Amino acid sequence: MPYIIAFVVIVVVGVSFTLFQNSKPAEETTDTAIRVEEKLPEENNAPTDSIATEPAPETPTAKPEVTADAPDYNDGSYTTSVTYTTPKNDEYSLDITLTIANDVVVDTNVVYSQGAEKDPNAQRFDKAYEALVIGKDMDAISLSRVGGASLTTGAFNNALAKIKYDAGA
Repeated sequence: MPYIIAFVVIVVVGVSFTLFQNSKPAEETTDTAIRVEEKLPEENNAPTDSIATEPAPETPTAKPEVTADAPDYNDGSYTTSVTYTTPKNDEYSLDITLTIANDVVVDTNVVYSQGAEKDPNAQRFDKAYEALVIGKDMDAISLSRVGGASLTTGAFNNALAKIKYDAGA
């Protein structure tokens, strides 16, 4: 009996799919350029020529072009706080400060609180993260499990996103 039900379901789905495929509109429209015949003004009784031209595409109003020299982030020092919870249900807090000049991080500082400074993972992160951040373009920074500390690294990335927002030019 289950085989018969499965067969009926497959047949119904197949028929439905076939009907759906055949229900496309008879006429499909495509985007094509409209050709316009334009007559040139007569000069010196010369014969009139006809030239086929395509209309110029409309340019959407967009933001002004950003030059390569325009900074994405305002220079300065930015601080934000983030928290994260460990698998042992310990909640740690980090105050992260980044100093930015010409879209590049020139200094950084992480202040641990609520016991995070004693966590071995946070200590390994603290020893390793500066080399991955200082001297780097803000948009090139995306840390991944620095020093084996995935939660601390994730908290840092969250803080980085907040600072990017705050420093946005």
